[in-house]
Amino acid sequence: MSTQKRDQQGKFTSENPRRFIMRVTAQEKKLVEKFRQIKPSKSTNNNHSLEELQALIRKRVDNIEL
Repeated sequence: MSTQKRDQQGKFTSENPRRFIMRVTAQEKKLVEKFRQIKPSKSTNNNHSLEELQALIRKRVDNIEL
């Protein structure tokens, strides 16, 4: 039997939402570190600042349905 419950919208909610948030922020840190190591190339138009990347990641994380 699953320990997950459904909220009003029918989405699954975790028993311990804080653990989920901590896991996401750890993933975010890894991604940001990865992006930090990538040197922006002059041939692409993909020169995002670290803040822009963090905002994009947060937006993606917010769109993940539990």
